[in-house]
Amino acid sequence: MRQAKAIEQNGLCAYCECKLTGDDGNLPKGIAHIDHFHRRNDHPEQTFNWDNLFLSCKKDSHCGLYKDYKRRHTEDIIHPRSEQPQEYITFVSDSSFGVYARPLPKNNRARAEYTIKAFNLNAPELVAQRYQSLIENRIQIDNLTEEIECAIEYELWEEQAELISKAIKLLQDFSTLPYASTIMAYAKERWTDYMDISQ
Repeated sequence: MRQAKAIEQNGLCAYCECKLTGDDGNLPKGIAHIDHFHRRNDHPEQTFNWDNLFLSCKKDSHCGLYKDYKRRHTEDIIHPRSEQPQEYITFVSDSSFGVYARPLPKNNRARAEYTIKAFNLNAPELVAQRYQSLIENRIQIDNLTEEIECAIEYELWEEQAELISKAIKLLQDFSTLPYASTIMAYAKERWTDYMDISQ
């Protein structure tokens, strides 16, 4: 079951998006656990519901174990499968070399804030790891942004179309990386004027 969930989740923790699988795609023993989004004690009818099961890292300072230790009301948490978390939460870099989870203003801020708190998505180690992932991938986004802007400035429409296609492909590649939502939020910020990447 854990391996099946690892494949389904691109080898990432369902909540913090840290990498759980090895380079071969296999999930090492003891690195993750199956989290019941709705706790079995509170919702026994959800025990074997596939959509209630998520592969989570085993860190007790954040994610699934943290949620259960703190006894959070899951009805108030944004569901990672039946809802679109990126419509509620974004990731913002600041000057202290960290990337923080922040509620988006357009949707239910209270649920976004509760979700961030429930999984402790701004735990110091996550803030630092997201920043490192962003640094490793930001240069590709920045370089492509400059190329798109240059094509627009010189009215190279065919080249602009090719570059935007390249950006869309890059977004697909980013979606499977650790801390994908951080990288995607940065790309969205840079590219939103050039193409529709709202999905």
